[in-house]
Amino acid sequence: MKRLTLSFLLFASLFSIKAQQSESIQLEEREAFLRRQSLTNLLRPTVHSVFSRLYTRPIDILKYDLDINLPMSSSFTAKNRITFRVQRDSINRIALNANQMTIQSAVWERNAQTEPLTFSRTDSLYITFPQWLRQEDTITIVIQYQVNSPSYGYYYYTPSQTGFGALAYTMSEPFDARYWMPCFDEPYDKATMEMKLTVPQGFVAASNGLLINLTTNPNNTRTYHWKTDYPITTYLMCFAVSNYQKFDIYYVRPSGDTLVTENYVWASDVPSAQQSFSVLPAMLAMCENRFQILYPFEKYGQAAVRPFAYGGMEHQTLSILQRNLLSSQNLIVHELAHHWWGNMVTCETFADLWLNEGFATYTEALWREQLQGFTGLYNYMQSRLRPNQWTNAVYNPPPPYFIDEVYGKGAWVLHQLRFWCGDSLFFQILKVYGEQFKYSTANTAQFKAVAESLYGEALDDFFQQWVYGTGAPRFNVTWSRASVGNQWQTTVRVQQTQAGQTFKTPLELFFQFQNSTTTVERVRVLSRDTVFTFTFNERPTSLEVDKNGWVLRFPITLDYNEKLQHQRYQYRLLQNYPNPFNPSTTIEYELAKPSSIELSVYDALGRKVATLVNEPQSAGMHRVQFSAENLSSGVYFYKLTAGEFSETRKLMLIK
Repeated sequence: MKRLTLSFLLFASLFSIKAQQSESIQLEEREAFLRRQSLTNLLRPTVHSVFSRLYTRPIDILKYDLDINLPMSSSFTAKNRITFRVQRDSINRIALNANQMTIQSAVWERNAQTEPLTFSRTDSLYITFPQWLRQEDTITIVIQYQVNSPSYGYYYYTPSQTGFGALAYTMSEPFDARYWMPCFDEPYDKATMEMKLTVPQGFVAASNGLLINLTTNPNNTRTYHWKTDYPITTYLMCFAVSNYQKFDIYYVRPSGDTLVTENYVWASDVPSAQQSFSVLPAMLAMCENRFQILYPFEKYGQAAVRPFAYGGMEHQTLSILQRNLLSSQNLIVHELAHHWWGNMVTCETFADLWLNEGFATYTEALWREQLQGFTGLYNYMQSRLRPNQWTNAVYNPPPPYFIDEVYGKGAWVLHQLRFWCGDSLFFQILKVYGEQFKYSTANTAQFKAVAESLYGEALDDFFQQWVYGTGAPRFNVTWSRASVGNQWQTTVRVQQTQAGQTFKTPLELFFQFQNSTTTVERVRVLSRDTVFTFTFNERPTSLEVDKNGWVLRFPITLDYNEKLQHQRYQYRLLQNYPNPFNPSTTIEYELAKPSSIELSVYDALGRKVATLVNEPQSAGMHRVQFSAENLSSGVYFYKLTAGEFSETRKLMLIK
């Protein structure tokens, strides 16, 4: 949601952005549960994350069926037919969110009849049933209500305000659906939806899902009937109504399958919008190829609105775009990407918002890579690198939640995970994550678990420093070279000078030699002060660090120092990376002093399958590539022996 260009961010900062922290439904038994679990001292989003997993909600909403009479003014009347499943025995009252609206009636539909229900209002809408409801009962209620110029959620603008025609639309993220429809307004609660919108003749009403019927009424109105059978959370439900002109763009897959994209703009904008939106088929193809999941809904749509405080909003199957930004490819691909990351898989709570916004922002980078290759990826990610401004963690942002840490830094989290894992494994992580939580919700811990299951080892350091922690590394790098016989021993010292946490990260060192050749050494920085040694056959003439910009960091200080002092080394064997791997992986080890060493690989039965090193070597860090092209998938072990020192680690080959 709310994807902004930098210039628009600066513009928006001049205005007061709503910093509303939604109050949760206040049921006495829920509060008692939270007190028993000693959770009430936690921040609200974290409470909800724990709550949604530990606490069984009294009801589960199955469907919203809305019938809205919209006269194109700041007020409207509506009926919401809500079907829910009872999830606990012995309840006779439910609570829904319904802010700043007039509730006219509530009835219970059962046995082909309706029965009036009593209701009351405090911070929530409480509806009381005349009998105890039983677990697994399916209940349908109908609420008649009126919306009168709410503060949030529903917006109406006159032709003089839009510069085109009258405009009515909804914008509900994070907790604003409750201002225009009674609902259970939390991101972790999904349901199906139908929406009938009755509007004056001459207006077009767009909404989620497919238009299944259009009726012309005798009172000079038309009723648009929209429906989606895909699960949708309340903040993704929407409508947009104006004197739109609609045009379609078709995406045809190589298989011949066709997906329609429906676009709603004002008539004067049609030619420019057709040109701007012509990139949609290529963007859809890129997303499907990269994510390895077909577009997951029945259609895609876009509607232009103005005024609009943000860049866009990824309402499910109907993104709304700020009319002045229709030509922004970053905006278009951002809201499209949300249909995988945010709509198909929705953040469980807004503590996990980066799973929506960071993923969509990184898709902007993938689009630049699609158009311009690695240069496009590099330039885009450097444009989003703002370590001086990122003072909050990516996880659990403060209200109003939509800060650049969840967008820009969230994208950098994924960029670095790609660097840690390699392209093949990184995009496999996205695929498995998407498939596992398809049409559901997910939290940060669950995404981490998917990544670890495929990466083959814990990613605690990665998530702690980049997702849950703050700050970024400041690297001070010094290097030296010395002629040793016919070779050149090169030493690189990497020091971290930032305050706060110590970062552990891979780092690429780019050496250029006197004969104009180059080589790249990938190392792992594990401490505040790390020294690496290399032996080259040619004289190195220059060093560049992280030339390709894979690490979230401050600018690097780089010096050459002939008198570089070496730290004391130790014997140790490091975990290979990547792991699992196919077909090659890097093994690093450190020698406390010059030693005759053997580094060999064994299968699960203890048989030696490869000898990687068997020679005297100098003290310091060493690395070797192991290629397993001729081996079958499975678990293997690699063992380092140096004098009395011996250490063995496990690696996994997956083909």
